[in-house]
Amino acid sequence: MVRFEWFTWGMFFKGIRIIAAFGVLLGVVGCSPSSRESGLIPKPEAKSSDNSTAVPSLDLDKLPKQEPLVSIMITQGAFSGPVSALTGWVFYYVEPDPSYGSFLRGYRLVNGKIRETTLDSTYTTAEIMKAIQAIDFKPFDWAPEEAVARERLSKTLQEDEGVAIPATLDGAEYEIIINSKHGRFCMRMWNPMPLIDFYAPYSEKIDKLKRVIDTLAVQMGRKRLNLGFGL
Repeated sequence: MVRFEWFTWGMFFKGIRIIAAFGVLLGVVGCSPSSRESGLIPKPEAKSSDNSTAVPSLDLDKLPKQEPLVSIMITQGAFSGPVSALTGWVFYYVEPDPSYGSFLRGYRLVNGKIRETTLDSTYTTAEIMKAIQAIDFKPFDWAPEEAVARERLSKTLQEDEGVAIPATLDGAEYEIIINSKHGRFCMRMWNPMPLIDFYAPYSEKIDKLKRVIDTLAVQMGRKRLNLGFGL
């Protein structure tokens, strides 16, 4: 459930330090250092204590053996707790046959199992890939950028004028990873889309994050991505 917190011009600066510090915990801590460590690139099979080969990790060995373009994973639900295996969407540039060109292929994972794939059309994915590249997304740290956006928003308010900032009470925690030519972006946050939408007009960096997600959602819709409203 999404609710809105009411702030006035004077209250903005009283609460910004506490909220920004809380944002560090939500937006930075816990991001996996690489897709291999998060499980998106399968690790070699491990040996169990009795020297037998461990059971392969579900369907993850069927994913492309490369870093994904975008990964949107649920890490825990408000009522269901931490997920037991990878759950969410992951998108890759793939080129199964050079004569057909590159594809943008998305996989929906539920508890480590591939439930569906999407975005297989060469023409459609070429347009999406071109649009994402044109955004020229650059990695950034969420917490300080949120503080910048808040300050810019506060300057648009008159004295004693209020603004409703979205806040979530349940849903799920998400980890968003984007690998661009400028580096690797990673953030972890509960129900991030309401805040991404809210701050995008006040931050070019957050706006580009929103545009990457919206571009992926063009053929699928946000509801299908399930980003921001949880389990």
